[in-house]
Amino acid sequence: MSADKTGVQQALAKNAGGALDRGSVQKLIQDNAAELARALPKHITSDRFIKILLLCIDRNPDLLKCTQKSLITCMVQCAELGLTPGGAQGHAYLIPYRVGGSDTGRTCTLILGYRGLIHLAKRSGELADIEARVVHTHDVFRFSFGLTPELHHVPALKDPGAPLAVYGLAKLRNGETHVEVMTWAEVERIRDRKSLQSDSPWKTDPEEMARKTVARRLVKYLEMSPELAQAFDAEEGVELVPEIEVTAPPVPKAKKERVLKVEDAELTAGDIDPDEVARQAANEQAEKALAAAEKGGAK
Repeated sequence: MSADKTGVQQALAKNAGGALDRGSVQKLIQDNAAELARALPKHITSDRFIKILLLCIDRNPDLLKCTQKSLITCMVQCAELGLTPGGAQGHAYLIPYRVGGSDTGRTCTLILGYRGLIHLAKRSGELADIEARVVHTHDVFRFSFGLTPELHHVPALKDPGAPLAVYGLAKLRNGETHVEVMTWAEVERIRDRKSLQSDSPWKTDPEEMARKTVARRLVKYLEMSPELAQAFDAEEGVELVPEIEVTAPPVPKAKKERVLKVEDAELTAGDIDPDEVARQAANEQAEKALAAAEKGGAK
């Protein structure tokens, strides 16, 4: 982190104080506009960046329930990485995650979106092109792996149906091509390990997050840039607490075990030797037949 960027965070933290509201956040940012301008990349002006941050707060007022430290940290991270927050239309999400189950004192967390991941991955200089797409049940889709992987996808224009899979393609400047395909069930298993509070991007933009998930798998073929590594650390550095209530699955009722008697000993079905049962039954029938014959002879 450069001295200028460190100065931004220190200046913001020094001027922060009291409860957060939109006015105090706006003043805090504007008072440090010069510091932000030095940290931002040249293509993003401080005025535009401030407007984007305030728009994020207007769209999600729960950001004002976050701790000042976490909100300031996310602002600086966006500036450092040259990312514009704003959900699916931006590079990243600012999410006020609950920590410890409390509605106040939330932790503002920077979550990369699909566009943000691609934006940072291209900084490696190794990518010629990269993209990820969602496959739906009514699409035409087939693929095969091997030394020369093949993939064919024709999206359905009308009524595409439910998501079926997601895939990513990456072409490197050295000519290598890499393909990753994930079923929707795989995507959902990853989603279920994340927070599912109402403003989670997995709730608001599930297909964008699925595209990001498979694109992230492609990144392993690249020399990861420091910016991308920093972004991954930022979104994984907090323990998240789901907003939804998680209940334990019902305990299935124990099945009644069939009990058979062999020589007056009770055995469960799993303990029984079928051959032994057959022998016992045959012996019992033979004994009954012999007893009947003896009784008839006695008459």
